[in-house]
Amino acid sequence: MKKNVNFKLKSFNKQLLNFYILYLKKAFKILNIQNYSINYLPLKIKKLTLLKSPHVHKKFYEHFNLKKYSLFIQFKFKKKNLNLNKIISKFFIINKPSGIKLIYKKF
Repeated sequence: MKKNVNFKLKSFNKQLLNFYILYLKKAFKILNIQNYSINYLPLKIKKLTLLKSPHVHKKFYEHFNLKKYSLFIQFKFKKKNLNLNKIISKFFIINKPSGIKLIYKKF
C-alpha cells in the first residue's frame, strides 16, 4: 500500500524557502524516504505603481515588485504501519517557518 503525498510551498522570501527545503531533505533521511521530487514552479511577479505625491506632482510614481516563489514536493510512503498524519504534523507542519504557506494533499 503506497500513499502519495503532495506539498505545495509558497513564500515571498526565497532564502527562507531554501532553508526549509534543507530541513525537509534531512527529514526525508530520518524517515527513510528515498523517492521524493522537489520541483520549482514558475516565479510570479506582481507589479505595483503608486503616486509619490498625490497633491501636486502627478508625474512622479514609485514602482514595486512582489515576487512569489513556489515549489512542489511529492513523495511516497511504502510502509503500512506508519501513521501518516502524525508524521506529517511532526516533521512538516510544526517546524514550518511563519513566512511559508503550506498546502497539503494526500492521495
